[in-house]
Amino acid sequence: MKKTHSRTTLITGLLALPALALTACGGQADGGDAESFPDETITFITAFAAGGANDSLARMLAEHTETVAEDYDFVIENIDGSSGSVGQAEGAQADPDGHTLLLVTPSIITNPMFNNVPYTHESFEPVILINSEPHVLLVNADAPFDDFASFVEHAEENPGRVSIGVSGAETTTAFTSRDLATAAGIETTTVPHDGMADALLQAQGGHIDGAVAGGLTEAQSAIDEGSLKPILVFDDERLEGLPDVPTASEEGLDTMHSSWRGVAAPEGTDPEIIELCTMSSRRRWRRRATRRPHRT
Repeated sequence: MKKTHSRTTLITGLLALPALALTACGGQADGGDAESFPDETITFITAFAAGGANDSLARMLAEHTETVAEDYDFVIENIDGSSGSVGQAEGAQADPDGHTLLLVTPSIITNPMFNNVPYTHESFEPVILINSEPHVLLVNADAPFDDFASFVEHAEENPGRVSIGVSGAETTTAFTSRDLATAAGIETTTVPHDGMADALLQAQGGHIDGAVAGGLTEAQSAIDEGSLKPILVFDDERLEGLPDVPTASEEGLDTMHSSWRGVAAPEGTDPEIIELCTMSSRRRWRRRATRRPHRT
């Protein structure tokens, strides 16, 4: 199969660039007073439903906040809806005093691109990049194909009938699904869901043929229980956790896609406050990151 470049490849490549900025502190600001920070509860907004990979990651990070200070509360607040835009708007419009943080994903870029929302990715000050993972194609254990070659063969014989679940209509996993079809020269149906957890659940139940997960973190439990089988990693190096699963590069596809997660504060937050927010996270999450930083 030939290597191809598509519009979705270019979009997803652009999405990786702001992620790198999450390793640095913000610029000049007129927000809260760093000398008194924190002086109240810190709210960590997760713009996704409880129980998913993003929520789990936020709660893992929250477990380690006691190393910064012990006399304040760090509270996770799930504000989901509209592919994350509801919670993201709440985070962008919060007081820039460091007491409201937001778990951010590439959706802070795609939501303003495709929807009428009251913010852009520039409405946030970067705090820290948590992790970056290549996307993974998984298929139902009972699907009429059990590896990528037979997946492509089945799709060629049944144009448009192979259905791939994704986390939303204009998300990075949706771009990956469409880009895969273009690169492999096949016709598949991309099926948007209300979050990755729902897409994986529908694939596990056999209602769709498979799903593109935003990384091994999201798919691990389904793989472990045997309901979904990984058949392709959208990278040029095999994952340590999936040593037998081929990469897009090995299959002759130039479809490298990944998802990243980070922490951000509202625009205008004092850089000194942002530095305080990163003190614990930088020490611990450099060791805990599930994947090397996205290559650009």
